[in-house]
Amino acid sequence: MSRTDCEDLQLTADQSSGYFPALPGGLLNRGRYKVLRKLGHGSMSTTWLAEDKKRNADSPRYVAIKICTVSATHNSEESPILVQIRGLQDERDRLPLLWDNFEEQGPHGKHQCLVLDVLGLDLTAFRLSAPEKRLPVHIVKLFVVQIVEALVCLDSLGIIHSDLHGRNVLFATPILDTTDIETQNGSIDEVNIGGPFRVGEARDQDVSPYALRAPEILLKAGLSTKVDIWMLGCMTFELLTGHWLFNPKLESTGEPDEEEHLAQMLEYTGTDFGSLLDNSAARDKFFDAEGRFLHISEFRPDPIKVILVRYKLSKKEAVQAAAFIAKCLQLDPTERASARELQMHDWLKSAYGG
Repeated sequence: MSRTDCEDLQLTADQSSGYFPALPGGLLNRGRYKVLRKLGHGSMSTTWLAEDKKRNADSPRYVAIKICTVSATHNSEESPILVQIRGLQDERDRLPLLWDNFEEQGPHGKHQCLVLDVLGLDLTAFRLSAPEKRLPVHIVKLFVVQIVEALVCLDSLGIIHSDLHGRNVLFATPILDTTDIETQNGSIDEVNIGGPFRVGEARDQDVSPYALRAPEILLKAGLSTKVDIWMLGCMTFELLTGHWLFNPKLESTGEPDEEEHLAQMLEYTGTDFGSLLDNSAARDKFFDAEGRFLHISEFRPDPIKVILVRYKLSKKEAVQAAAFIAKCLQLDPTERASARELQMHDWLKSAYGG
C-alpha cells in the first residue's frame, strides 16, 4: 500500500481505477461502520480506520476497511479468496481474517469493501529501522519460518499470493527493536494479501515488484505457487543484507532491462532455465534459436554465498543461508522447492529452538 496521502478521485473504472470518496465521519454499510481516518492507499484500493458501531462480542471495535476501486471490484479475486481462507479457522496460519464484506455505491460504480484487522508496523519498515538496514540471521529465520507457514496454507488451496514482499508482512503490536521481536517470539500477525489469484487463471504476468519477479513472469511461461517461493528467496536475501539481490538497470523508458535481469539470475543462482524456455511465450524477445541471449555474451558468475559474505555474514552463516535461498531460486520452477519442503529445511530448524 502506498504511503502517499492522496488518490485521484477523478479516475474512472475505464482508467483501471475508480476510487470511492470516503471521508472521516462518513458511515458505511448502512451505518454500521464510522470512518475515522485514512490508513493509506494503493493502485487498487484505499484503506480506512473505522469504528464498528454494531460489533459482536467476539469482533474488534476498531477495524481496517479496504475499499477497492471499481476496477479492482470487477477484476480481483481477493474477496472470495479471503472468504475461503476464513473458512479454514485455526488453520489459516498468518493469513488475514475477513470480519465482514459488503459493497458501497460510489460515483464511478460499486466498490467491494473488506473489513480486516488493524495492523501495525510492516517488515520492511522494521528492517529499515535497524542500524545497517538489515537484520540478524536468527531474527530473519523467525520471520521466514512464519511466512513459509502462510505459503503452505495458500499452496494447499491452490492460491498464488503474487505480491510477497516486506510491506505485506505485518505485526499486530508495536515493535521497537530486535529485543521486542525476541520477547514476543518473533510473532508475525499477518501476511497481507493484495492481488491473489488461483492457479490456472489467466492473469497479467507483471504481478510483483520487478526486483522480485520470477523468471517465469519475465518469460511469460505460466504461473504456479512456485512464483511465491521465488519471491520468498529474494526477500530472505533482502532481510539478511538490506539490498535487493536482482537489480537490473533501467532502460530509457524507465522500465527495468528484463534481459539483464534474466542474465543476473543465471549469474547468481548458477542454475539453468530447463524446460522454462520451451513453455515461454516471450522466448524470442530475449534468446536466439540456440538459447543464447540476444544482447548479452559475457557472464560473471557470483554465487549467493559469496555475496552474503561480502555483506558481513560469517562464512558458516552465508553457506547455510545460501543453501536455503538456492532452494527458492531455482530458475526452473519444477526444480524449485515447495513451501512444505522448505518447512523441513535445515536452515529453519533452529528458528524455534529445533
